[in-house]
Amino acid sequence: MSFGDHLDELRRRLLVCFIVVVVLFLVSFGCLGRWLFWVMEYPLAQAARRVAPPVPLESLKQSISPMEPFMTSMKVAFVFAIFAGSPVLAYELWAFVRPALRRREKRIVVPALFWGVGLFLAGASFAYFLVLPWSYVFLLTYAKSLGWTASYTMKSFIDFELAMLLAFGLVFELPLVLVVLATIGIVSPQGLSAARPYAVVGMFVLAAVVTPTTDALTMILLALPLCGLYEISVQVSKIFYHPRQAETEEPPKHT
Repeated sequence: MSFGDHLDELRRRLLVCFIVVVVLFLVSFGCLGRWLFWVMEYPLAQAARRVAPPVPLESLKQSISPMEPFMTSMKVAFVFAIFAGSPVLAYELWAFVRPALRRREKRIVVPALFWGVGLFLAGASFAYFLVLPWSYVFLLTYAKSLGWTASYTMKSFIDFELAMLLAFGLVFELPLVLVVLATIGIVSPQGLSAARPYAVVGMFVLAAVVTPTTDALTMILLALPLCGLYEISVQVSKIFYHPRQAETEEPPKHT
């Protein structure tokens, strides 16, 4: 294919992705708006029942600008459209780059895409069902200890939860990155084992950086699974590790 043909192919793939996202956005914004907000409110509702004394959920929610409910609903609908359309988006990306990959690279990319989606969902679920409720409990209790009544705007509430879900989903990709690097020979199981002490310190630093809260509980809830995932990566990399073959050059011939 010529360069122009590649551009035409890319334009067709991007057009399909655009249409899918727009359709899903319209459906989610027009039909699923209240349900999506109920899903996002679930961790906060769990925390409101766990604090002592329990707090009515309605007292924690507020809107301080006329456009805030509308714009926040659009943001939630757009994120849901990206998430729901991710299988199609991933397929279009794969279909575009597949002709340029060798057979061995294809054997790596396909499982990597599958496990990448699974690990992202695992990280986001971990944050949704465990980290977010207990983070809210800590934050509500701390605000009450200072004599303040906690109340969240729609924008700050949604931004906080989306940032937490995205952060946990991305950092749970660590095993996949390490195993892929071991498969292509960039890192070795022995090197990962030797770097374990430094990796533990780095993961605690990473947890402190990527989490939008400043409490130690959230950082620990992210860092401990990361340490476990790192250890799993070391063991799995022993199975898939392929040392890189050094290229040898023939010595010049003297005539």
